[in-house]
Amino acid sequence: MSSGGQTPELESAVDHLVTILHQPIFTGEIHDILSNLVYYIPRLRRKRKLEQLVSGFLESQLWSMLLGEDRSVLQETAEAIFSWKLSISEPVISVAEFYAVWDRAIKNCKAWNISKLTVLTGILGTRAKLDTLQTQFFLDDSNSVSGKYRNWKYELFMPVWRQLFRETMKHSPREAEYLAVLLSCIYENRDVNEVMGEQLAPVLLQLSLTVINDYKKSPSFVSKNLGSIAKTLESTLSKTNIVVVTNALRAVTATTFDISLREMHAPRANYSTQIYSNQLLTVISILRGCLSRPAIPKEWYSQVIMSLFYVDFIAQDFGKKGFQSYEYIYKISVAGCTVDVAQYYNCLDTMRGNIYQSSGNNVVNNSRILYLLNFLEFSLGIVPVTPDFLSEFFVPVVTFYAASSDANICEAAQATQLCLYNNKSAGEFLQVWKTTHYLEFLEQSTQRFLAGVLKSSQLIHIFAAIAQEIPALKPTNPDISREVLHYTYLLVLNHQKESSEVVSTLIQCLAQQLPHIKTKYITGWLENIIELIQFCPAQKEKIFDCLWKQINSGLLPDDRALSWFLSSQSKL
Repeated sequence: MSSGGQTPELESAVDHLVTILHQPIFTGEIHDILSNLVYYIPRLRRKRKLEQLVSGFLESQLWSMLLGEDRSVLQETAEAIFSWKLSISEPVISVAEFYAVWDRAIKNCKAWNISKLTVLTGILGTRAKLDTLQTQFFLDDSNSVSGKYRNWKYELFMPVWRQLFRETMKHSPREAEYLAVLLSCIYENRDVNEVMGEQLAPVLLQLSLTVINDYKKSPSFVSKNLGSIAKTLESTLSKTNIVVVTNALRAVTATTFDISLREMHAPRANYSTQIYSNQLLTVISILRGCLSRPAIPKEWYSQVIMSLFYVDFIAQDFGKKGFQSYEYIYKISVAGCTVDVAQYYNCLDTMRGNIYQSSGNNVVNNSRILYLLNFLEFSLGIVPVTPDFLSEFFVPVVTFYAASSDANICEAAQATQLCLYNNKSAGEFLQVWKTTHYLEFLEQSTQRFLAGVLKSSQLIHIFAAIAQEIPALKPTNPDISREVLHYTYLLVLNHQKESSEVVSTLIQCLAQQLPHIKTKYITGWLENIIELIQFCPAQKEKIFDCLWKQINSGLLPDDRALSWFLSSQSKL
């Protein structure tokens, strides 16, 4: 037998398969037929048999009769056929000849329908694999195959898809949904002008929101292609009618509120599973699409902020750092929201109104608290701080959460308060407020540390941050340096019987004040600190390291402290 021959058994099996494909009825298992197609088509050595089987696959009436609304198995079959052909690269029928057979069959299709379009979608899905293998192994020596993908997509798929989508939108919404998913599987950003965005976007949005709301109610062909759907929706929203986008944003905000409320009533221990990650990623894609426009109505920013607020319970477990899409829309939305101060205050009030004070240790509610505090910290440097905002919102909210026994909430509240102390753009009233409240802040922070809520490093950071603000606050309160110094010194004395770790931490807090001690008192205070080490001798080296860091920081007015430290080392 020649190298191009095939066994009689194989020929008989192929003939039988072709016969079945041309029958109007089949009572066997449809997946057996599809498996045989995947096996035989890439391996055939006779072009005539290949043409018969390819034509039978494309033209068979069995698919519409037996597969129902979800024909995605045809897409998977076609993709598997081409993937196998590219992988095994059967030498008798070359890759170029194989594609030429398919090209003729596709162009000779008698009438296009959803089943045929599904097969073509599967074929188009192998474009990336061809490009990779062509680069590595030069499978197509004719260099003609790549162009066929382009022709199939833009000369066949797109016109047929538009026609079928337009028709099904009128009389068969479920088929329109299926077609929208098919398009998403092969969609590229450059295709945005090839699709009917104003009709497509609402369909994709509804499919996405169904998965977000309850993935169990979503058809399998939707849930398994959710990533492609979300990316296509993101792209179309960036170009479609503003009314469509406004409705989309309103729907996303309402949906995120609903799922957040549902989880609030039955919180889980962990939200890092694939289901919740998909929810978050889909929401982010939609929001990014809404914001990727040249002109954005100002109310959109607060809607995005609130949508992120509602899904933060997922984002906390998923992780935000390095999540570029999240960071992008968050920063844009904060910037946009803070342009209109009234909108900013309204956004804060809405967040505050959606936090429950009696929910206990509820992870969903806690995520809302953390989001509010982080939002405040991020935006305080942008929005002017007014006396009313300070007294009516900031102080009652942040002070309340700073006393929390939850370490994450307490830490976030402390960071937000520090951000306020770093704010120098609000005028004299804020400076006066700082000088009259900083001791309360330090006292509350110390109590949270003593209660085991804040870590040692966090308390030291707080004292260091307040110390850095002393020069700016001196014009308002010339004695502030002395007040902080004596307050911290008394803290050490009053807690000298605590554990050595606690005492050491308080001494290190005292050391943060060194840059702001008058030169004539510096050596005296250094000796005081050394004397305090007697209450925690095991922590001596840690305290010395802290002292050296302060002395060597370049923040002290002269070298007196350095000279004292070097000359006293042998005695210490």
